Amino acid sequence: MKHQTLTYRFEDLDGRESKAAARPRLTFREKRILFRNLARMIQGGISLLRALEILLRDSKKRSGHSVLRSIANKIEAGSGLSEALLFKPALFSSFEMEMIRAGEISGSLEKVLSDLADQMEETERWRAGLREALAYPSFVILLGSATLAFLLTFVVPKMSFLYADLGAELPFLTRVVIQASSVGPLIFFFGVFALLAIFFCFKYRKDLLESLLEKIPVAGDLLREHRIVWFASLLALLLKSGISLFSSVAAMGGTASVLMKKALKTVEGYLREGTAFSSAARNLTWLSEETHALILAGEESGELAECLEEIARSHRQEFENKRTFILKFLEPALILVTGILVGLLVIAMLLPIFSVSFYVS
Repeated sequence: MKHQTLTYRFEDLDGRESKAAARPRLTFREKRILFRNLARMIQGGISLLRALEILLRDSKKRSGHSVLRSIANKIEAGSGLSEALLFKPALFSSFEMEMIRAGEISGSLEKVLSDLADQMEETERWRAGLREALAYPSFVILLGSATLAFLLTFVVPKMSFLYADLGAELPFLTRVVIQASSVGPLIFFFGVFALLAIFFCFKYRKDLLESLLEKIPVAGDLLREHRIVWFASLLALLLKSGISLFSSVAAMGGTASVLMKKALKTVEGYLREGTAFSSAARNLTWLSEETHALILAGEESGELAECLEEIARSHRQEFENKRTFILKFLEPALILVTGILVGLLVIAMLLPIFSVSFYVS
């Protein structure tokens, strides 16, 4: 009787959500919450189907409702969770699917779901830290650029007309600033175009942005540390879940960037041919010699997952130390450079007035 009531509820939701979007969507945060809630309820002795019914009742967003309803219907029809999470287009990465499939096989689904939620929380913390790190420098750069653009476009031209009536030779610095003001609008539009290009690359061509960052000394170091932490932590999580090394490397491609995905494909090919992982990992150019040595030690001792966890832990701390140092240096440096540029511009426009006052006196 209880099963019939449950079926009626899902069908009722289908009718109520008939106007929902045809393409189901689930944000990164919504997936993390889904995994965390399912893990907690399964650990508490609640069946998977009952847990989904509870989540459906509490779900408010139509897109989330549609996804949960589809998962519940598939599970009620006899599918496992990993099979129920198959959507077109894909909502869940191959990494997440492999983890959940391993949890179903080993009978530790709740632990795997909890580990996935922990990993996603760590990723969210990294993203939040990155946004926080970039917020203040970006504000200083934008404010300083806007101030310079305003002065060069509106203030300097008006004062240059005033100085033209004097008929006297202007100081060198003043002449440079007046000459720069003639191309002020071009500088402004170039800046806007550069910002739009960066946004486009960040949104649609992350491989280009990643290639550019690799060539910048400080940013390249941070990017390398981030890649090591990402690679070591995810691979350790997959291996500790009971997934084979080959399947783990293949699954990581679902969450990797374009450039990293190509490198992982190369490693995957070497593993398929029977090459040792420590040798195949030499194709991952972002790994340091110290990391390669630890991977070799872990492979020979049979404790590869533990060694990868240690690599992730040490490089995560290294990344945080570098990020903190760079920000402490970058913030005052940006303020100093912006202040010097604005100060020079103001001084350049006031120099003729001082000169006239000097000659009059």
